[in-house]
Amino acid sequence: MYVFFRFLKMSRSVHSSNKFVYAALMALVVVFGFIKLFYLAKVLGVIHFAPYILFISLEAYLIPMLTGGLTEAVFRQYPILLGRGELNDAYRLRNRIFLLIAMIMLIECCIAALSSLILYQVGQVVWAYWVVVSAVHIIGTTLFFLVLREVRSRLKSVEYALCMCVRLILDLFVLFFLVSQTDVYSFLLLEACILILVGVVALVRVPSLRMVGVNSDVKGIFKVGIGMFGASSIGTFATMGDRVLLGVWLPVQQYSTYVFNGIVFQAGLSLASIVHQYIQPLVMQKFGSDGCIDSVYGEMLIWFRRLLLVAIVACPFIWILYGYAMAIYYPEYSFGLLLFLSFYFSAILHTGNVFGLLLIATNQLRVLFLSQILVAAFLCVAMGLGLSFSFDLAYFAIAFFISRLLSLCFSFTLARRQLKSNNINLSN
Repeated sequence: MYVFFRFLKMSRSVHSSNKFVYAALMALVVVFGFIKLFYLAKVLGVIHFAPYILFISLEAYLIPMLTGGLTEAVFRQYPILLGRGELNDAYRLRNRIFLLIAMIMLIECCIAALSSLILYQVGQVVWAYWVVVSAVHIIGTTLFFLVLREVRSRLKSVEYALCMCVRLILDLFVLFFLVSQTDVYSFLLLEACILILVGVVALVRVPSLRMVGVNSDVKGIFKVGIGMFGASSIGTFATMGDRVLLGVWLPVQQYSTYVFNGIVFQAGLSLASIVHQYIQPLVMQKFGSDGCIDSVYGEMLIWFRRLLLVAIVACPFIWILYGYAMAIYYPEYSFGLLLFLSFYFSAILHTGNVFGLLLIATNQLRVLFLSQILVAAFLCVAMGLGLSFSFDLAYFAIAFFISRLLSLCFSFTLARRQLKSNNINLSN
């Protein structure tokens, strides 16, 4: 809770009473997300938990590819326009991009329906069902996070937190009452329906959706989108590529053990998403209003130092509780202390690594892309060597931790260089 309260001081547009509501809701989101993954591991079992995590990992990598980076591009420019006070241009840009993404999703739906029909006709019933479920889930995820990022870009903190919280409460309700022991397909389908439902309800509250017209920024957004697509896709692979590569090559039992020990990192991903989505519009609006981001950099650095200190102090208590819970309630999985610690500190590094947002704000997409390429290349080489020589699972976890450390070093160093190039005081 402390890190939430500390970073919420960055906001000057949210009433102080709402800060506590937001912090409480976000704390619930993290707790519910952690419970969801733990309960999924028990309900789905070793055999079906692995494909669920693999699917979620692939989906996170595929969505930026399917949308061509448009989502990332518009939510770089949209808050900047809002920060400048150019509301009409901001709304027009947002609506045009929303329409383009909706068309992309419609095309994807048609392709998925046709592919599923062909697979069904040739007797591949399981794959036909997977194609339909995947398409619906991708559409639901895209809609949900597209709308929530719009809400967050207008600094509607409580609405954003409430949508996240309601989504997870409904997920847990489905898990407790509607999902059978091994029904991964039904859960993905129901999860997609929840994403669509909450996304549509949030979309109704978005202002000026009917405002259309020619916007000069739309033409340039595609160029930005290409850069954002590259950085986002490679960055996602650098973050989740280990789960993709190992999910393809490792036996199911080993992979399930790996990802189960890595639930702590999945929880860290959820926390990082909350933190990054909170910070990004603040950074963009600040940059749009006065072109200066040095104060934001100082807040980021202070927050990251304190987060790391809290993580180190809490580490012994957390891994003891984690190991105890796994030994008692999850004997089908194996607990590895080195596995857990690698994922635990990877989660802390990933949550605290928000310095790349400064590079996005100042349009330094090329250097961000190149740095992510290096991290992804290291991860591929490390995982490839481990698979070739059948190394222990701890090796893969340590290699993944090193990749997160490299990512932090690159983004932190590049952000400082960008600030120095603008003669900004780094004494903070």
